[in-house]
Amino acid sequence: MKITRRQFLAGLSSSSVIVGSAISGASCSEQYESNDNVEIIRDVEYGDLDKQNLDFFLPRQGKKLIDENLTPVVMVIPSGAWIYSDKSSLEGYAFSLAEEGYAAATLNYRAVLDGYKWPAMIDDCKLALEWIINNGKDYSIDNGRIAALGPSAGAHLSLLLATMPETRGKMRSVASFYGPTDEKETFDNFKEKKVSTLNSKLPVSTLNSKLPFSHYINKIKISISGEESEKAVKNLKNAFMSNMILYFQEIVFGASSDENPEIYDSASPIYYLETASPGSKFPSMLLVHGMKDHVVNIGQIVNFENTARDLRVDVETLYLDDADHGFMEVSWYLDKNGIPGRVIENMMGDIWGYARESWDVTKDFLNRRL
Repeated sequence: MKITRRQFLAGLSSSSVIVGSAISGASCSEQYESNDNVEIIRDVEYGDLDKQNLDFFLPRQGKKLIDENLTPVVMVIPSGAWIYSDKSSLEGYAFSLAEEGYAAATLNYRAVLDGYKWPAMIDDCKLALEWIINNGKDYSIDNGRIAALGPSAGAHLSLLLATMPETRGKMRSVASFYGPTDEKETFDNFKEKKVSTLNSKLPVSTLNSKLPFSHYINKIKISISGEESEKAVKNLKNAFMSNMILYFQEIVFGASSDENPEIYDSASPIYYLETASPGSKFPSMLLVHGMKDHVVNIGQIVNFENTARDLRVDVETLYLDDADHGFMEVSWYLDKNGIPGRVIENMMGDIWGYARESWDVTKDFLNRRL
């Protein structure tokens, strides 16, 4: 049954709405305030550098923090394609977790727009984890019951915490929403989709210009008519995407996967499964993924699942038949910008239903595995 926007927002939690910024790139203003159920403590510094800070969402009883028992904590790691991070972008999920009785910590981490390349992003997540372990009891947090979750790049970072030898023993569970697990495969998948520009009647060098891409599309439509115009536009778009992927690899990782395969291995959760010694222990994992994800190929996730099962990792999956990439974050963008849900649903399907089902499954997973 298709779920409406209203039903999804009502089901996320009794008083919170879903928020996210995967497709906006803009900083999201703070959405929530403390109430009788949740205490919010903002801008707690887990490191000395800019962006090394987090917000706590802590469960309350009346106006008193729960302090009789230590509370398990969930690190909520935002997406942003490693280009940016905004800890306010997933506040709805953090608030919902606090209402369920968990502590939640939404993270900022250094990214490309802050002037950093890989591995700054995972280094900050590891630093935040260590800070929570060492200081969590000041916030009534049980440092032996730590989980992480996030969408897309946030899922990727969560899975690295779950698989890297120096951190996996410190995690109890991890939930991934369409996170990449093999960085080389992720970018190779895009490269294989490119189309030759030989018939575009425009030199590839024009792609290096700073003129808007629409300029070239319009130029093609003016100079070429009919079916040839459509073919040329498609070719140019694919060439533009191919160049964009190479540029993206450079600004995030400093090199292409052909030039420096080692850095792509070190950024891939699958690598740490494949190189794990027999008997290695890993936290429980939940993998949520759309069967029609055009960014992270579903085969990549199935391979990760099978490899994890071979290592006797406790792994659960939710594969959504018609879902694409980004459904856990996109609803906040619709709300903020007043875009009717049907506009996005034409491209992404029943985003409210996918997000609602995924969140229900995630809460059940945490109840059993954290």
